Amino acid sequence: MTGVQTCALPILDGTLMGIVDEFDGLSSHLAATVGRHELEIRADGYAPLKVLVTVEEDKTVTARGSMKKK
Repeated sequence: MTGVQTCALPILDGTLMGIVDEFDGLSSHLAATVGRHELEIRADGYAPLKVLVTVEEDKTVTARGSMKKK
């Protein structure tokens, strides 16, 4: 995950997955099961960003969005 606060929190289907700095998109990805998921990114001082993603078997999904300051 790039372009967001490194201390931002990725939440997949209501479960905290760590911090975004752990998922660079190159060597480490946020893993999810096949199907539809809600990805939410939270960071202090920003409105939460929510993105719906559909994961297909053996595919990588790139979700894009912009976080807005509160």
